Amino acid sequence: MELYKKYRPADWDDVVGNSAVVKSLRDKIEKGTLPHFIVFAGLPGTGKTTVARLIGRIYKALGLLSKGHVVEVNRSHLVAEFVGQTAPKTSAVIDSAMYGILFIDEAYMLTSEGRGGFGLEALETLLSRMDGCRGRMVVIVAGYPEKMEHFLRANPGLSRRFPVENRFAFPD
Repeated sequence: MELYKKYRPADWDDVVGNSAVVKSLRDKIEKGTLPHFIVFAGLPGTGKTTVARLIGRIYKALGLLSKGHVVEVNRSHLVAEFVGQTAPKTSAVIDSAMYGILFIDEAYMLTSEGRGGFGLEALETLLSRMDGCRGRMVVIVAGYPEKMEHFLRANPGLSRRFPVENRFAFPD
């Protein structure tokens, strides 16, 4: 029996309009090359969050994540208002996602200019923790396609941790 059929949630095929994304993820499951750092690029309402939740359930079923829960955040959940508060705030969010999925919607907002540069601090905290959490947490960053390309170029560590083969485009 194919692995993806054995461990897929019943509603896997209900991800309408994303057959290329689903096929690519199924292929990765079959090959045993399941990514832990993933980029979802697409417009709002294209199924990014839904697929993230499905990945959590599949990774849990496969024994790759003990909880498989999804912690959905955006910039406001990671960035504090005052100097010295962003790194602990970001670390707390990362800790809450341990053994599950950290889904950062509109991740490109972490690299936006202004706002005290605290978004970059959150990003640096995330990057420093990602390698230590490999195998214990999946990080999915999501947002508009063009803005996610800019995001991935904002820091050399991003393109290394989110390689091209782990980037998925969600059609309109």
